Amino acid sequence: MKTKLSLWLWKNFVHHNILILYISLIPVLVNANASCRNGIILKANITADEKRLILEEHNFLRQIVAKGLLPGQPGAQNMQEMKWDDELAARAQKWAEVCTFAHDPSRYLDRFIFGQNVGILWSNFPIADDDGDFPQRVRIWFDEVRKYAFGAKWSVSTGHYMQLVWSDTNLVGCGFTYYQNIFNKYYNKLYVCNYGPSGNVIGRMPYARGFPKCRNYGMLNSEKYPGLCLHDDHY
Repeated sequence: MKTKLSLWLWKNFVHHNILILYISLIPVLVNANASCRNGIILKANITADEKRLILEEHNFLRQIVAKGLLPGQPGAQNMQEMKWDDELAARAQKWAEVCTFAHDPSRYLDRFIFGQNVGILWSNFPIADDDGDFPQRVRIWFDEVRKYAFGAKWSVSTGHYMQLVWSDTNLVGCGFTYYQNIFNKYYNKLYVCNYGPSGNVIGRMPYARGFPKCRNYGMLNSEKYPGLCLHDDHY
């Protein structure tokens, strides 16, 4: 009987099946205080169940990396378990409601600078609720690993993956907006996740390569996600 972990690896790497890809553009910067000036919001926010699934997906994927189960990538000594952060989520939701595929130019909290992943799915026709769910979007970001060699510098083509597996990032909060563009009439699902503290720091590796050694870094071993690490407290 295959576990969730082995099924994921079998599906995505043994057979080299490529996950569904959506239109991907390089985001541009816009006014952080803008409202949904490009469209009409049809649905916004994420449910408690979606929040749980998003968090589980992040930790599941980080666990795969930490345990050295991702082909072509080393394991991690110090990969932290992620926790949900309401402040990061509120900022992500506010930015999603700008209705523009772009990065928030003001990614600062009193606690830290935060990172951000943004994704979009668009169609000429209304998009079904179950088409393009949030965990699937997280997996698409993660799938950039196919282009990543450990230790390589940040690039547009792998930046989402690097943020997802940045070991010092231990907080995540996400937002979502489904809207119709008033100019081209396209229907859009916009996904935003904020990460704290930010990853993709110039000159640093995403994690310490090796086998999980949480206690060597002053952390505890996660009971829920073996291979991941936990601090006694968070920010």
